[in-house]
Amino acid sequence: MRAVLFLLLIGGCLTENHADNWKSEFRRDLEASIDPNNRQATSLGGLAPPDIVQRWLASPKEETDESPLCEVCDAMVDVAITARKRRAGEELISEIFVKMCKWFELEKESFCESYVKNNIDIWLHIFDNKPALRSRTFCVYALHKHRCRDPERMDWTIELPPKPVSKNVAHSPASTTEAPLKILHLTDIHYDPDYEIGSNANCNDMLCCQKGTKPNTSADEAGYWGSYPCDTPWHAVEDVLHQVIEKHTTYDAIYFTGDIIKHSEWLTGIKTNTEEIIKVFDEFKAVFKGIPLFPTLGNHEPFPSHQFSSDSIGASSNLSTQWIYDLMGKSWETWLPEDALQTVFKGGYYTVLVKPGLRLIALNNNVAYTYNNWLYFDDNDPLGQLKWLVEVLTESEAKGEKVHIISHVPSNDMFCFYNWGKEYTRIVERFAHVIVGQFNGHSHDDDFFVYFNSQNHSEVVNVAYVGGSATTYTNSNPNYKIFDIDSNTYNVLNYETWIYNLTEANLTPKNPPRWYKLYDIKSAYGLPSLNPADFTDLMERMAKDPELLQKFHRYKKREADQIMAKGCNRKCELETMCYMVTTWFGEDDHCKHYTEIYNSNLPEN
Repeated sequence: MRAVLFLLLIGGCLTENHADNWKSEFRRDLEASIDPNNRQATSLGGLAPPDIVQRWLASPKEETDESPLCEVCDAMVDVAITARKRRAGEELISEIFVKMCKWFELEKESFCESYVKNNIDIWLHIFDNKPALRSRTFCVYALHKHRCRDPERMDWTIELPPKPVSKNVAHSPASTTEAPLKILHLTDIHYDPDYEIGSNANCNDMLCCQKGTKPNTSADEAGYWGSYPCDTPWHAVEDVLHQVIEKHTTYDAIYFTGDIIKHSEWLTGIKTNTEEIIKVFDEFKAVFKGIPLFPTLGNHEPFPSHQFSSDSIGASSNLSTQWIYDLMGKSWETWLPEDALQTVFKGGYYTVLVKPGLRLIALNNNVAYTYNNWLYFDDNDPLGQLKWLVEVLTESEAKGEKVHIISHVPSNDMFCFYNWGKEYTRIVERFAHVIVGQFNGHSHDDDFFVYFNSQNHSEVVNVAYVGGSATTYTNSNPNYKIFDIDSNTYNVLNYETWIYNLTEANLTPKNPPRWYKLYDIKSAYGLPSLNPADFTDLMERMAKDPELLQKFHRYKKREADQIMAKGCNRKCELETMCYMVTTWFGEDDHCKHYTEIYNSNLPEN
């Protein structure tokens, strides 16, 4: 889930009063730090961020516009590109990126150095092979969360077919009173082979509970079943897989929405990732034998993490990530027919007819994850996947099929490239009557968000469900979800979330965790059904009822002890509300609309 590059801080805005002086002064100091007679040697070690950036880092403001970090990034990447054109080597370019990582990510130098080492060959390839690359374009992706934009950029669009005349569309089936289908949604396992019981669970690194680390106190010891800031030991992976089989009746299908590999991405590699992926999928095959299982890729599966190479890179290149597609194709042949595997080997995506009338589309939307450096090379519909999606949906529409879509990254994630998310949202709206279920992972939160009619900002037309995580990273109780699906229309009827409390489980390490149902969505929010119209009403009720938002936050975070102790203030409530009504990052209209409703219903002081 958590990607690691330059920024995870809350953004701020640059005011006009600071517009030019500090930028030119910083660029002058930056260029002076590089020896013009030796493009390898630098004195960047003494270079500090501009005062405006230091003040912003010390007291970040609400994100409303570009942060000053965008300008700093622009200057530093421009110097890196210029230096590379003058035949600067890896050492200088690496030093610039390590400096940016330390400033903006506030990570330790050892982490930044290993991260840059894993990705420097990709950056150098792009610098060398895309001479027209502008530094600002680079920063659009690297600082996506901070709304960096390139004024010279032209967004691309996906052509959509006109809506057909109703008589040319196959008739949609009616709902049925028969027993619903049961679909298990499992996501974000993040198996950590280096998890060590009793190690330090309270560290300053990205991932704790690692072999050989020592806690300062007994309270900081890594628990048997896991610890909140850590990934998943193998016996906890086994427990959740066996739990979902032993606790419930059999399933009609299983949707797995990716992320097997641990978060200590700087310690991963092709060999270790391959071994861990195979181990988890082999366990799936043993435990879920005979049950149809439909998987997707997570952004942590490749090495380097998050990297899905451009079509322009040959499969034989040492920069190519074709190996991950080959591995998935071989691993998934147990569950997928041969025709579906063709696109798996091409790009990790596929479509399959699950049952007569129900088509599944599995997207590899990790290609649009802004930490995928290959976006710098070409971000125009990577792999042609959205164009393919439209073709599949158009064919399903003509046949009267209903469609479930599974993918790893939610389209509204702050690290899902806005152009991709915007076009995907257009596709969902156009085919809202065909798409009857969307299932995501990645965020480790158990929640949902809604898609609106672009002509009516209050009318919900589709819903995406986010699965939570089997890992405890970060500060979560493990979970899985079971969906009831109408066996005729394939609409989502209900779902329930099952969890165990990690603190409780670690008190009795010799006993398996006590799994229990946390909630089901219809009962929790008083929904008569999960039709889009009922979510239209729910959004209004949530905006007017802070107690309902508090309940949503509690279930979203799965009653994890540390999160519950922190609570959810008004800012948190608004962030929760805005997440539910945003479908691509940067689209704020619905957030503003429901914020107004929320504020108008607050009690007067």
